[in-house]
Amino acid sequence: MIESIPLGAVVSVERETFPALLAAGAVVIGVVDDAYWLDVGTPAAYVQASVDVVNGAVFSPAYNGIPVHPSAVVDPSASVIGGTALGPGVVVAAGAVVDASVVQRGARIGAGATVTRSAIGADAVIGAGAVVSDAVVADGAAAS
Repeated sequence: MIESIPLGAVVSVERETFPALLAAGAVVIGVVDDAYWLDVGTPAAYVQASVDVVNGAVFSPAYNGIPVHPSAVVDPSASVIGGTALGPGVVVAAGAVVDASVVQRGARIGAGATVTRSAIGADAVIGAGAVVSDAVVADGAAAS
């Protein structure tokens, strides 16, 4: 018998679910597939998946082919690179660098700030000169 798992529990399919099925005598069948697949269960994987879509490594019908929303404002001296996606109303100030990141609607990246491999929430503020790397900044939060 396979034990039930409480709703909201974090479960490792490859370390818990499949071994439990095998131990219970269930038939488990695998299929080899060369298609792109990424478990986006962590913030880092979510950012990587977004970067892969923007860079064209994988197709998503949800992506319209425009990584910088038309209402985003990017200072000419700023750099938005590495498959970054900027949502509506995002502001990237002078000299800032946003690399391989997802920046949600209304977020502001301050002058000279560096954001790398990160997820920046809606209406979050990254202060001038701040360095944010491999991080998640929550909706409405500030990082300096």
